[in-house]
Amino acid sequence: MEAKDPNSILSKAYEAMDWLNEWLKPKYLEAKELTENNEWENKYENSDCLLKGLLQNDAMTVGDTDFKMEDEIGLLMALMFAAYDTSATSLNNLIYAMYKNPEQTEIVREAIMKHPQLSDPDAAFTMDMLKECNEMECFIQESQRQFG
Repeated sequence: MEAKDPNSILSKAYEAMDWLNEWLKPKYLEAKELTENNEWENKYENSDCLLKGLLQNDAMTVGDTDFKMEDEIGLLMALMFAAYDTSATSLNNLIYAMYKNPEQTEIVREAIMKHPQLSDPDAAFTMDMLKECNEMECFIQESQRQFG
């Protein structure tokens, strides 16, 4: 598509997309290099993320088609925006469930405060910690079932 009027919304969207691609390109290249050289863990110890998984499993291409870097970054942005919407909705549902169920919310709060890692403000949150706190996991799942 062509945006002939430099002041049009479409022209500004293309300009913003170009700016975002240029900003993300060095970060993406670094992630590719870290993954290819098995250096990810040295820089980001005990971290898993979508980008790492996609790069490790050659999931940035479709069939025999070689994507350009801009295509790969575009795919990542689409996944990021999809994840943002899902996360925002899930958090909204969780907060609403807490508002509607103050007694259950207090039970979860007490369980969190009794958990040695979840109650430590300096501990890095992990999915394993979530799984260890049954009250919190059940509350989150129920909020998504009920309101999601």
